[in-house]
Amino acid sequence: RNVGSSKNSHLFCRTSLILLNSQGGNMRTLFQVTLTMLVAFGFVSQAKAGLLLEPSAGIANADVSYTYTGIYALAAPNDYKNTMTGAVAFGARVGYSFMVPFIALDYQMVSGKGKVDPDYDPTAEKNKVNQTAIYVVLGADFPFGLRTWVGYGFSDTLKLKDSSAETTLTGKSLKLGIGYKVMPHLSFNFEYFASDYTDLKNPALGKVKVSDIYSKLAATGYILSVSVPFDIL
Repeated sequence: RNVGSSKNSHLFCRTSLILLNSQGGNMRTLFQVTLTMLVAFGFVSQAKAGLLLEPSAGIANADVSYTYTGIYALAAPNDYKNTMTGAVAFGARVGYSFMVPFIALDYQMVSGKGKVDPDYDPTAEKNKVNQTAIYVVLGADFPFGLRTWVGYGFSDTLKLKDSSAETTLTGKSLKLGIGYKVMPHLSFNFEYFASDYTDLKNPALGKVKVSDIYSKLAATGYILSVSVPFDIL
């Protein structure tokens, strides 16, 4: 039995479970399924380390759902949704590959235009939406082309800008991804992400906590991308 591979698998499982226990929500079950796949299939090969480099580009759809609280709810009592479709997404992954499992830093940028649901505000203008996030990603690159990964975004920033002001939200996020290598250096990918923003800044309010303004604020979305993975041994 390969001792290095066994140690890597145990370290991967422990780290992933810590991340899962620190976040709530419906993504936990999906993460557990992915981790089961990684344990079942990902650590049967010998550990052979190498540098992983992977740029990516694609399109993204996302929703920011929110409900005001306190005095803000008196003027805007509904549940609102800011929807962004057909946004441009870019990414870059730098890490270490151990033949099948890998660990990496993952940079994600999504840029597009969003609009509040017209059922609630028919006069709302489109706003510019920019999201940037940095994840720690743990995953597996299987010999038959399938790839899976989970990520914890320790830095996530969302900027919403219209003609009057720019609002900046900061927090953390989670992502779950699956891909398939059609060639050694060409992968088609699907990623689902969910962000939890805790701090808000804009010219009118200054710096405040999201919970001071909103009783609920959730951002979710998905990315379809093409990436070019390189394993430099």
